[in-house]
Amino acid sequence: MVENASTSRLENGLSGTGAFIYDNIYWLVVLSLCWTIGSLFVVTIGPVTLGVYAAIRNLDSDRNRVEPRRVLGVVRRQFVPATVFGLLPPLFLGFSAGYFYSLAGGFTALKLGLALVTLYVGLYLSLVMIPTFVALSTGQHGEAALRTGVHWVAANPTVAMTMGIVTFGILLVSLAFTVAFVLLFAGTAFSVHVRIVDEIAES
Repeated sequence: MVENASTSRLENGLSGTGAFIYDNIYWLVVLSLCWTIGSLFVVTIGPVTLGVYAAIRNLDSDRNRVEPRRVLGVVRRQFVPATVFGLLPPLFLGFSAGYFYSLAGGFTALKLGLALVTLYVGLYLSLVMIPTFVALSTGQHGEAALRTGVHWVAANPTVAMTMGIVTFGILLVSLAFTVAFVLLFAGTAFSVHVRIVDEIAES
């Protein structure tokens, strides 16, 4: 019953996201470009991601515009947890890629097991970090935001998986057109995240 209600909320969140993206396409392009540039330095992935989430919350509010001072204030206050959280999924996915690559030099059950375990942890953390960063953008501190993310994914597994698949689909489509990735991926994907997480939180 709870999961059915969450699924209905997911549909509501997705149905309104297209109009939100269309109405705010200029700012979303700017935010996507900033995110792409900022993410070139791996250590800044977390803070720049938080900045985009905070900016999207500005757009999805009564103010309906990005307020750089507010965004920078959020990033400054949450800089340390955002940096740590932003590095966790790439770290484990990188470990997994390394273990899979090492299998080419010789198969062992240990290497395969480590590759699969680190892949699972990396994917799980990728899902958890979505509601975690949304929570950070609302002002929750690091530990509380992480608890929110873990609880959100545990309480809404179907929605979390669907959101992950949608994000991956957006990534594939945007990668097919290199310019689209630079100009649209972050703004589009993170808009989906914010609206779905907020929609479910209200249920």
